[in-house]
Amino acid sequence: MADIMDTLEGKRSDQERVWNAMQKVEAVKDMLYQLEETYLKEEALRATRQQKAKEKKALKKTFPRSPATPPRGEPNAVVRPSAQSSNK
Repeated sequence: MADIMDTLEGKRSDQERVWNAMQKVEAVKDMLYQLEETYLKEEALRATRQQKAKEKKALKKTFPRSPATPPRGEPNAVVRPSAQSSNK
């Protein structure tokens, strides 16, 4: 079959066979399909993450933290009156 393909292509026997070139094209085509599939999956994940981030941001705007509650990781800024008198 490779000889027939070479004859149809007009290639000489000392050059690369058409069959091999077709296999290379098929391999590149498969690689492109895999890359496209991976890209589309990552794009879907990215869109999901962005949507969740938008929802979280909107939730923070809707329900702000109360002023008595200190931010995470910071010491409590509210001091009890009894603690002030004992330090003096």
